[in-house]
Amino acid sequence: MTLGSLSRALLRANYDIAHLPFQLVEDVGMSRLDDVEDSQAGSSAPACSATM
Repeated sequence: MTLGSLSRALLRANYDIAHLPFQLVEDVGMSRLDDVEDSQAGSSAPACSATM
């Protein structure tokens, strides 16, 4: 194993470790958005209302 391939492997491992929390936040956020979208699809009220 050369120094270059070792450093790439370490960088890849660090990237995967750093990427995991962002992936979890995205998964939770998207599932919550899907839940809100599903609950709004069943109601006759508008999705958002603007007051002036």
